[in-house]
Amino acid sequence: MTDILFQDKQFEKSVLTQIDSSKVRLTLEDIQQINGILITHKDTSKVYIPWYDDTWELDIPMRDDSSLLSDEDHYPWKVPMISPNLKFNVAITENGHWEQDLRHFSHIKALHLYAPTCDLRLLGDFANLEELYVVDSQTRDWSFIQNLINLRLLFLSTCDEDIDANPICELSKSHNRLSHIGVECCIDGIPLVNPVAEFIELGVNASLSNRSMRAELC
Repeated sequence: MTDILFQDKQFEKSVLTQIDSSKVRLTLEDIQQINGILITHKDTSKVYIPWYDDTWELDIPMRDDSSLLSDEDHYPWKVPMISPNLKFNVAITENGHWEQDLRHFSHIKALHLYAPTCDLRLLGDFANLEELYVVDSQTRDWSFIQNLINLRLLFLSTCDEDIDANPICELSKSHNRLSHIGVECCIDGIPLVNPVAEFIELGVNASLSNRSMRAELC
């Protein structure tokens, strides 16, 4: 079994708490029970639902189990979503290196990044990822998305306004699993070129908003 060396000890504590472990060192086998991760700015256990009523403004309490959020008797949307079972508030980070520690979780199926990130190319190894939500990222190279062959749901908010849509389009063409895309890529106004137009032509459920999600999360 391979021991994991975390760079951010506070992030490691969050993992230990979630899997209820008293071990000094975790292994890759230990963290397999983590199916999804929520990274946030503040002390909240909510995930945003961008697929409800063509907006991303509805939020719900995060569950402790890993069941899909698709029960129409209790939830007003029909898109199955995976509830993340590991939450980390970046306000308690030891050194900001939690972003590098994500590489240990390439097996997860859902990732909600509601805190600023610098470089997300490491996600290219997350081939099992079905849902990706990114808010306020400085990532310039989005080519890693082409490796996410199981991706169903993608939401990008307040990222760089020059998002290259080609990797996303190529993913949709080659694997045909991407069903929903939400883009909020400009804070002060609607971009000159609608970045979701190509996705709509591909038959993907796509929506564009010029509202800032970052203000809600800070």
